[in-house]
Amino acid sequence: MSVRKTKFDKRLEAIEKRRGDWDFNDENFPRCDWYAEVGNNDTQLGYFDWVIHKYEAADESGIKL
Repeated sequence: MSVRKTKFDKRLEAIEKRRGDWDFNDENFPRCDWYAEVGNNDTQLGYFDWVIHKYEAADESGIKL
């Protein structure tokens, strides 16, 4: 039995494929927002992990992106 992937799952897969791509800037969670959180000591995550965390938090909260 195959499991159907959700839009959320597909988005996370797409992000993982771009991991390490310095030109990648997520449309919902741009690097400038990440830089601000890093500068305020609100995160120690790297950009890609931060983006994934933001998507997971939004999904758990029921926020549609």
